[in-house]
Amino acid sequence: MTFNAEKLGRGRPSSYLPEYADIAYEYSENTWKDCGDLIPTIERLAKVLGHTVKGLRDWGNKYEDFGASLDAIKETQKIVLFNGSLGGEYNATIAKLILSANHGMSEKTEQHMTSDGSLAPTTITLRGIRSLPIIEQDD
Repeated sequence: MTFNAEKLGRGRPSSYLPEYADIAYEYSENTWKDCGDLIPTIERLAKVLGHTVKGLRDWGNKYEDFGASLDAIKETQKIVLFNGSLGGEYNATIAKLILSANHGMSEKTEQHMTSDGSLAPTTITLRGIRSLPIIEQDD
């Protein structure tokens, strides 16, 4: 059998199917729970579809609908992590790790440096309500 590289193009043909976007949306909304998962993940979707995570990410970059469905999974994951960790259902440290790795979130500590490179002293400003005079009432 002779192959014509110009006709075939480069690489193996994609095994992407348009219905994968619908399956991914359904997974992000409902079926992740049916799989027994505590949070929805792109890794589980890859298993469900029988493909690799890298393949799914490549499809997400190439096919707009599928990319949006992967975003929906990440958004659901973020919401589930927030609610689960705030409600005490999930370990907060693990939730923080996943939010950092998958969602670009991190703790922030600010330190101010002076012009000579040393740390500036911490300034604490207390603001409150000025005290009011006590008014005595006659009985």
